[in-house]
Amino acid sequence: MIKIIYEQKENRAAAYDDEKFIGESTYAKSDKVWIIDHTFVEKSYGGQGIAGRLVAKLVEEARKNDIKIIPLCSFAKREFKLKKEYLDVLLKEEAVMGIIKSLENRRTYYNIDKNLPVLEKEIEEKIKEVTELVPDAFNMKSARIVLAFGEKHDRLWDEIYNVFEGKVPREKIDSFKAGAGTVLFLYDEATVKKMQEQFSTYADNFPVWANQANGMLQHYNPVIDARVKEIFDIPENFKLVAQMPFGGIVSEPDKKEKEDIDKRVTVLR
Repeated sequence: MIKIIYEQKENRAAAYDDEKFIGESTYAKSDKVWIIDHTFVEKSYGGQGIAGRLVAKLVEEARKNDIKIIPLCSFAKREFKLKKEYLDVLLKEEAVMGIIKSLENRRTYYNIDKNLPVLEKEIEEKIKEVTELVPDAFNMKSARIVLAFGEKHDRLWDEIYNVFEGKVPREKIDSFKAGAGTVLFLYDEATVKKMQEQFSTYADNFPVWANQANGMLQHYNPVIDARVKEIFDIPENFKLVAQMPFGGIVSEPDKKEKEDIDKRVTVLR
């Protein structure tokens, strides 16, 4: 018998055949909004309406908790188009526009210093919270984070400069070192391999999905990988994805230049 269960701690509705996991619909959450970002059912269980039941379970729970939903994955989008009874939990256009406005205002701050506007402990707790809440495919929890402050942060950027043997300008490295800390984004290759073995049909997708659940900012890997693992004693099976230096804001970044987005977006009808 197929059971659909809402698993709040995992940010998902999950499908089980007795005790066997066979599918899920996951969401990311922000305040009173859920973003359904992934819906999957094992191929051998296709055609039974399980995916629809998974989305329906999230809609049911959203109603109970006065939550609005943004259907992001293709299946959830289709379900919301087909089922008018879901309109009461669909996030209205004006709210979506507010999110778009936030994205317009998002900027990368390169001119930073060591004067944090909040306590280091607050940053630590916020990173732990976000790491726990960010969903990934099959709930594999592959993301790993290393948070470096103070001397460890400074040493990291000195070592990055040394590894590149001067090929990256010192002033660029020092602009990152000037910050108060760095977040290293990694994922556990052992976890990914285990999922590949368990769900062989999707084996090629798991490294991609692991990257999607991680951060994408400064990229000096793979050149720095071995040295970073050495100085921070990071397990060999943790794969470095990106680095994010942070600190107090010294000056505002330049305004975004408007681009010809048609060069990057293709529309077919």
